[in-house]
Amino acid sequence: MGVFFALGRFNPLRQVLLTEPVEMKQTKNFSGQVEKIEYGPNRVHIETSRNEEGFLVLLGTYFPGWKVEVDGKPQHIHRANYFYRAVRLGPGSHHIKFSYEPAGPRMGLTVSGVTLMLLLLAVGATYRSRNGRQRVSAA
Repeated sequence: MGVFFALGRFNPLRQVLLTEPVEMKQTKNFSGQVEKIEYGPNRVHIETSRNEEGFLVLLGTYFPGWKVEVDGKPQHIHRANYFYRAVRLGPGSHHIKFSYEPAGPRMGLTVSGVTLMLLLLAVGATYRSRNGRQRVSAA
């Protein structure tokens, strides 16, 4: 890859470097455009159209927890140009929805839920144990 850069042949406006191999037909007449983009907290919505298959590269940092849907269907996010997010798109118009769902809060809710269940089971076992002893001693 270093040779690629040294030769000055990499054009980030027309090419993308991915961290995983992807088979794709190379084309010379590719055209695509972003028609609409909306940024919000932990989300990005994009409407785009293109004449052939290609990648949409979002200049937002690649980070675990990002998810993407293309036309309502989950897709794989590729790590592009070392730092960014990219999604593979076929020809035509597409609605892309990136959303950020960090694992931390989800894991915290899971741990809290399991802890609550264990606490309720312990309280229930203690209650049954006390009620069981009272019955035995009263008889």
